[in-house]
Amino acid sequence: MLDPGRGAVADIKNGYIYAAGDGAQTSIYVCLFKRPHGVPLIAVKSHDSDTSDITHLDFYEYKNGTLVELKKGVLPVKVNEDFKYELPRYGRTIEVSDQRGRKLYSLHWSGQRFVRR
Repeated sequence: MLDPGRGAVADIKNGYIYAAGDGAQTSIYVCLFKRPHGVPLIAVKSHDSDTSDITHLDFYEYKNGTLVELKKGVLPVKVNEDFKYELPRYGRTIEVSDQRGRKLYSLHWSGQRFVRR
């Protein structure tokens, strides 16, 4: 999945990975959001394997040798599976748009939390 010939991106310096799906597996996007103290917040975006119309956006922390999913308190709004979330390769802002691609709002990482703009 990390074959650059298939469009994969592993930008370790910027904390960003895009792994292209192959039809049986969905593409995934991973982005690290740095915190001033402590472990980074890990954002993972994916779609259902049979459609790109449904978006999943999950957040994790690395604790005690394992990834722990964060269920609450990460975003100032609830994740809407019908929206499109663009994780940043550069910068600290997740762009949110509707199914047609019209920008709805941005979620800016302050270093501690996301702020809706």
